[in-house]
Amino acid sequence: MNKRIIAILLMAVMIISTFSNTALASNDILEVQGSNAFSNDSLEGIETGTFTLEEEATIIENKEDNIIVEYNDTNSENPDKDANLEEHEEILEDEKSQETNESTQIDDDVNENQIPPVQNTLDDNNVVKELVTGPKAVTSLTYVAMNYKEVMISWKESEEATQYGIYRSAEKDGTYELLAKISTTNYKSEVSCGLQYYYKVVPFKDTIQGEENIIAIVTKPDKVSNLKAQLKVTSISISWKAGKGAQVYTIYRSEKKNSAYEIVGETNKTKYTDKSTVQGKSYYYKVFAKSNGTQGEGVQTKKSIKIPKGPKAVKGLKYKRESFNSLTLSWKASTGATKYTIYRSTSKNGIYKKIKTTTKTTYRLKNVKCGKIYFYKIVPYKDKLPGKEKIIKANTIPDKVTKLKATVKDNTITLTWKKAKGAVTYEIYRSNKKNSGFTKVAEIKKTKYIDKNLTYGKTYYYQVYARSNDSKGKKVVCNATIPKENTADLSKEMRAVWISYLDYGLLKDKNESDFTKNINAMYDKVLAQNANTVIVHVRAFSDAVYPSRFYSWGNYITSSEDGPDYDPLEIMITQAHKKGLLFQAWINPYRTKDGGRVNPGSSSAIKKIVSGVEEIVLNYDVDGIHFDDYFYLSTDDTSQEEKMANVNKMVMQVYAKIKSIKSNVIFGISPAGNIDYAKSIGCDVETWLSTTGYIDYICPQLYWSDDYVTRSGTYTKMFTNTMKQWASINKNNTTMYAGLALYKVGTAVETTWGSDMGWGRSTSNLYHQYKAAKNAGYLGYSLYRYESLSLPAAKEELNQLKKLSK
Repeated sequence: MNKRIIAILLMAVMIISTFSNTALASNDILEVQGSNAFSNDSLEGIETGTFTLEEEATIIENKEDNIIVEYNDTNSENPDKDANLEEHEEILEDEKSQETNESTQIDDDVNENQIPPVQNTLDDNNVVKELVTGPKAVTSLTYVAMNYKEVMISWKESEEATQYGIYRSAEKDGTYELLAKISTTNYKSEVSCGLQYYYKVVPFKDTIQGEENIIAIVTKPDKVSNLKAQLKVTSISISWKAGKGAQVYTIYRSEKKNSAYEIVGETNKTKYTDKSTVQGKSYYYKVFAKSNGTQGEGVQTKKSIKIPKGPKAVKGLKYKRESFNSLTLSWKASTGATKYTIYRSTSKNGIYKKIKTTTKTTYRLKNVKCGKIYFYKIVPYKDKLPGKEKIIKANTIPDKVTKLKATVKDNTITLTWKKAKGAVTYEIYRSNKKNSGFTKVAEIKKTKYIDKNLTYGKTYYYQVYARSNDSKGKKVVCNATIPKENTADLSKEMRAVWISYLDYGLLKDKNESDFTKNINAMYDKVLAQNANTVIVHVRAFSDAVYPSRFYSWGNYITSSEDGPDYDPLEIMITQAHKKGLLFQAWINPYRTKDGGRVNPGSSSAIKKIVSGVEEIVLNYDVDGIHFDDYFYLSTDDTSQEEKMANVNKMVMQVYAKIKSIKSNVIFGISPAGNIDYAKSIGCDVETWLSTTGYIDYICPQLYWSDDYVTRSGTYTKMFTNTMKQWASINKNNTTMYAGLALYKVGTAVETTWGSDMGWGRSTSNLYHQYKAAKNAGYLGYSLYRYESLSLPAAKEELNQLKKLSK
């Protein structure tokens, strides 16, 4: 009977050791953990019998398939155990003669029913073991580059290994390709020069695979030979013989023989000319062959080469405009110079074209293109040896315009002037201030400019330049005043509409004409609701809708980093005033483009905010500056007291700056309607409404109806109660406006905090809200937002609201 079958049976006996002596001929099925179930049927043809095994016995199956039963308790004598052992040995001896004939067949039968390794289900004193391992990994794995394309890999033999598998991959953890299986301990392999490979050596004992070892291998190209360097006036020509395996050559240069080498060039040829030398300096060179990014051994020039010094650069180089199309260059002589060459380029670092070589120190250029900027380079020579160059930027300009005159008719100013020599076009700049804030309003070829639809009561200042190519002539100035006409009065009731950055869809990326047309259409829609004020977003995310020194262009007004070629804010203000609308510039002082905030406690952040407001008030005819409800993030863990202190510091500085520039420009804030929440994010509303020096008005966002049910089920007049709460803390008689939620009309609103049913049940919410606010002392309202004017339910709500302002 085969010894392996006996071992299997003995294992099974131990697994079911809780039973008494078990006859293998019974019909019970034995279950081995992790393996298939066996019954008598599966052991047909195998001799069966009764085996008894003591609990402390250990079965070991060695590689020779000899089965040994050992007793773990070596200190005790047990005749029964010895008898059992002898009995097993007799069985083995009797069946030895059958083993050869049966082994092949039985092995096949067992292979068809392979049993995975049996987990140890016995007690700690009983162990079943079977160990099969391959050879250990090779050691001392190394390689030698025989040349640029061959390597020899070698290692110490692994004990018991009969052969070695050689594998290769381009990546350590990549897919390895079998190159060869050999019985020697070295292997020669061809490679591509400069590429890194990974070789894996795996020992085998017959077909049993051992542990692998990996080595990284790379070859380098041969170094260059016969390196030579030769001076050619002020450049150095280098040549060499090719290095085997090289794809390109890298040239290094240094003023020191053994250090501070820097790359000056790379070429796939065997010569290179260094033209970037400096006169008076000496240079050493090294050349490295390179292949596939791997650099070989460098070869260095034995001696340095010194670049001779030419004449020093000329001094006193200057130019004089002789007319709109001619100029004269002049300079002082350079010691040792025998001649001077004049070169010209359209850019300082561009390509220079030779104009003239002269022995004199002046040169007049005629028929120069008027207004075009040129760069002139003067190089002194001592025979063929050039000296140090000197460059000057020069251009002619058109003559200035003459007889500039401004005439006024209604709200139009007409400018006229006399043609200037050399002029191709004329640029007109305009400002509301005499000495600053000028913005380009036109560039024309004619000598007449008509500026229409100006604001009544304002003085306009103009600058006119003659222009040719890249240059402008000298400016000529004039001014004119448009007589006053009735305009909106800030002391009257405010009826405003917020125009958010979200409403900029018709304004973004438009040319000046379309932008002006579209903003006027928006204003007409606002005016149709009997409004007299627009509050327009000019900075939503630390950006701007105008050319700013402090903020980049907002991506909701333009897709270009450079912005449009006109000033959108100037147009919006001008067109608003033309239509009798007051214009307030709406700013988010803290919010950033990523949704975060600048640090409200930072002095530099406050300074930038104040400077941004100053920029607007100085340069634009705004009627007010407006902040909304974005202050600290609600998730900020700064204490409420510190938040309010930091915000107050900024608000006071903004207020003071506005009043120092234009006392009639008002400053207001529209905080969140929930007072406790507003305070939690830094709004010290009680101080603002009790102390001067902070704000001119407040416009709390009262975005509820009076038909409101809290989450707990309590019915409340949320709008009226909140509106009166704000009025009750106004201790300084500060002007109050009501922020009204036009965007909610027509639909009941469900929120985390409650159900606002009034918006869906009534078409006169805004009417009743503003009526109540007026009775409580509010002097106006603002509707959020422009786009909501087009809501289906807005028409009736707005018609009702108009009744209060007729």
